[in-house]
Amino acid sequence: MVKLYLWLLSLCLFCFNNSNASAQEVVVSKIDCLDSKWQESAEQGLFHAQYATGYMSEEWQSHCDSLLHICPNFSYIWEMKAMPHIKGGIYDFASLNKAVSINPNRQLPYRAFMKCIFSKDYYGALLDLDSAEQLVHGGGIMDHSFSFYKGISYLSIGKADSAVLYLQKDVAEQSKRMGLGNEHYNSLFYLGLAHLYAQQTKQAERYLLASIKAYSKFPEPNYYLGILYLQKNERLKAKTYFQMAQSALNNGYNMNEDNNIYVDYPFQISAVEIEQVLKE
Repeated sequence: MVKLYLWLLSLCLFCFNNSNASAQEVVVSKIDCLDSKWQESAEQGLFHAQYATGYMSEEWQSHCDSLLHICPNFSYIWEMKAMPHIKGGIYDFASLNKAVSINPNRQLPYRAFMKCIFSKDYYGALLDLDSAEQLVHGGGIMDHSFSFYKGISYLSIGKADSAVLYLQKDVAEQSKRMGLGNEHYNSLFYLGLAHLYAQQTKQAERYLLASIKAYSKFPEPNYYLGILYLQKNERLKAKTYFQMAQSALNNGYNMNEDNNIYVDYPFQISAVEIEQVLKE
């Protein structure tokens, strides 16, 4: 596989740098690259390059550019070219837009995820999620359903009632598929938070407690449950949950989402927020 990877790169670099290469040679390469085995090899090559140079390096971009010179309609490489910039806080979606134009079934959900979680473009995320739902009904991305991200997006733009509807759908689908009590703790958390913002205290308490039951060291539901009890003037109870949130956060616990290393998820809390509320 390593030899194949080196051959792929040498072929890419040859086509990219050799001005004497005939148009016929390049056209043949572009046709061959549409073969699934070629694409699998190219993906494996990038996988090895990830460990050799890292996502954020100029070499990574060179690898992508070289592959795209041979196969400009390979959407996955456009995605991989865009991903480091977006994860690094540079929200340039040009390459990802190109990927979407080539393969919307695969790339629209990914762009929606990036808009929702990284660039916080919630209106844009909702548009992409609606389109993705039409193409891939009942689909998802990054271990969560489209309804999950729709719920987060609606909650983030202040439409708590709509957020409740979509997050309820997300949780209900998990209950049906995996059985009651096996829903994802982040789904339960966001549903509880949506109920809290919709001023539905009883339901908010139910789902925030369910999230804590599924993941006791989860800082966010402990914090927002403290907010709920503070609103009910149950100050001692509120302080207990704030302290549990603080302890969990200080010991390195978080949402346990893969992309947490790059970005805070919507409504994720900080140590400063907990310290401030404990002082009040």
